[in-house]
Amino acid sequence: MPSLSRPSTSATLRATVVLLALLLVAHAPMLLNDGLFMDDWLVLKPRPDFVIDIDFLLSAAGHPIFFSYDTFANWTGAPIAVMVALALAGILLGATCLVLTATRLGLLDRAEAVGFALIVWTYPGYQLWAGKANAVYVFSFGLLFTGAWLLTLAFSARGLRRVLLRVAAALVFLLSFALNSTIVLYAFMVLGLFVSIWRGGDAAHGFVRRTWLAAWRCALGYPELMVLPLVYWGTLNIWFKRIGAYAQHYGAHFPTLGELASGWKAFFITSYWDVVAGALKMTIEAPAPLVVAALLVGAALLLLRSETEPTTAKYTVAAPLLLAVVLFLALSFPYLVAGLRPSSLHFYESRHLLMSACHWR
Repeated sequence: MPSLSRPSTSATLRATVVLLALLLVAHAPMLLNDGLFMDDWLVLKPRPDFVIDIDFLLSAAGHPIFFSYDTFANWTGAPIAVMVALALAGILLGATCLVLTATRLGLLDRAEAVGFALIVWTYPGYQLWAGKANAVYVFSFGLLFTGAWLLTLAFSARGLRRVLLRVAAALVFLLSFALNSTIVLYAFMVLGLFVSIWRGGDAAHGFVRRTWLAAWRCALGYPELMVLPLVYWGTLNIWFKRIGAYAQHYGAHFPTLGELASGWKAFFITSYWDVVAGALKMTIEAPAPLVVAALLVGAALLLLRSETEPTTAKYTVAAPLLLAVVLFLALSFPYLVAGLRPSSLHFYESRHLLMSACHWR
């Protein structure tokens, strides 16, 4: 097994505190908006006398985990507060686990990990400034990174601790499937596990045999991760099939080259071009918030600046840039197969950009 780096506790704690403080500042408006928006009126019960029927999540939309979250929120009598809490928990927990995983695996240093997590986790929260029901999406996204952190700990653990960590990771991953798109990210996470096992193999076996052995050990060593998405999808197709308009909404088919090109163009425009254009427009019309944000991020980077000079060769910068392009195409592909595209002009459709937060690396 490859060795895992272990950053000092004090440095990791400082990085985590800085990250969480920045995210709380970025998402402070979420705490000030207690209204409902669009689909919120269908699934949340703001008053005891307000009538809703969320059984359609089970009998038509095929979202049993989503149904469980909404049922709990309504049961408390304060569904908006619960959804805001879920959103903040997903953002803060997901960002923390992303930093811990990236630094423990030696993929990024502390400053890079904090900056990356800030990029990834600033976007989802903006969705929750209006629509509270989307908190389930953001919380599911956070659970995926939490599962990755638990799996990272289990990778080098032994005995009962290893068993408990793996059971916890499997349960967390299952709950993260409330957002079906996370299954694609889950597949990339399993791919990362395979790469870790491959790197720990014997190079004398040759590439083909080494790859085969790594795949075999990954499947036999982590059977729960292999069957988890199959069990989930099997359960949906047997007991929670999509029917009616929900079944028609997902027009799954293999897209033509023209559909792929136009679909990827829609993803690029909505997740990059429109974001940059909106930022430039805001800079011109109201520069103060961006100046404050830049100062906060700058101060954070000074606190977390690397104490050693980077040793990575400059040409290796091209590798993550190339990987970013590959991930952009791969992670948006399932949406195009399902016939879905994002739109910055339609709030509901913009939820499909949640995975695009990970396209930066």
